[in-house]
Amino acid sequence: MTPTLIVFAASALAIIAMVAFKSYELSTGKRGILTRVSDKTNHRARTSYRTVRLYISYINKRNGVLLLQFILDHIVWLIRKVQRRIHTHIESNQDMRGYNVLNLIKGKGIVKKRGAVSFFLKQVGEEEELKTE
Repeated sequence: MTPTLIVFAASALAIIAMVAFKSYELSTGKRGILTRVSDKTNHRARTSYRTVRLYISYINKRNGVLLLQFILDHIVWLIRKVQRRIHTHIESNQDMRGYNVLNLIKGKGIVKKRGAVSFFLKQVGEEEELKTE
């Protein structure tokens, strides 16, 4: 809810600023920097729009289907590329025995005889050795 309010408030402030800027421009008779920039770029926007309309007019049913197939093939190729990278990343994070690297760092799943151990674990280990003998 809060981001929506922030966007609404920012939009309202922008609209108010544009109206105030235009009213100042009309009252003083001076042209602002935004008006001068827009006058210089209007012809470029118009030619770009005409060019896009011209290229869109070339698209018929057959060309449209081919264009969609081209776009969808590239999307599928991109998804497969990401899947391969994720799969390679997952495989590289696993040890040969199937242990995850994070579990190896934490010491999960691997018990060694050396190192400090509590009294209880020593007793359990000795009992296990006696059972196996």
